[in-house]
Amino acid sequence: MAYKKLSDLTTEGQTWSIKIKVIRVWDSINNATDELISMDMILMGKHNDAIHATIWKGLLNTYRPQINEGSIYVFSNFKVEGSIRYRPLCNEKKIVFTYNTMVKEVNEPSDKFKQHYFEFVTKDTLLERENKDHQCSDVIGLLTNIWPLQQRIIKRNTPSERTKDIHVIELLLFDGEKVRVTLWGELAHYISEDLTENQTVIIVTSNSKRLRNLHNGY
Repeated sequence: MAYKKLSDLTTEGQTWSIKIKVIRVWDSINNATDELISMDMILMGKHNDAIHATIWKGLLNTYRPQINEGSIYVFSNFKVEGSIRYRPLCNEKKIVFTYNTMVKEVNEPSDKFKQHYFEFVTKDTLLERENKDHQCSDVIGLLTNIWPLQQRIIKRNTPSERTKDIHVIELLLFDGEKVRVTLWGELAHYISEDLTENQTVIIVTSNSKRLRNLHNGY
């Protein structure tokens, strides 16, 4: 069977088949209500191209048990849509599962595909994306500082008002610039303050949504 290249997918039609490796899987959560929105994935093709894929909440019972991070699949009968807001990749298209999307696991060596895929950016790129919601960002850097665990009130003065744990960390990027990253909710507990005693490299992936300037840091 001939499989479509990810770069050749268009928003017209949904009869294609693609062979991909599921590089990354995460749940998208509504921060205002803590409700699950979707399961999202980064898919990698053999030509080292990647695309974002979304399975909306109503279809998760069908598809979540069929998909494992790191495995290779053939996906067929899906929609391709324009990716307008909170893109985890520079690719301006994304795959959306429908009720008749077909999933078939393929038993072949996964070393034909990359193990990981990131689109690391510099501080200059972060500055360009400040207060914009169309593109998320990946950063990698040496952990240089961790502030104490804090709590922030979200949805203040509304029926949904509550607190969230946050951890602010500082990273030294490869271009020599420093940035601050705020880890919210469960992510705030993935890191401990004693990590600064070692030469620890941290990757923050594109699950983060919006960038804003705080005291000349991010």
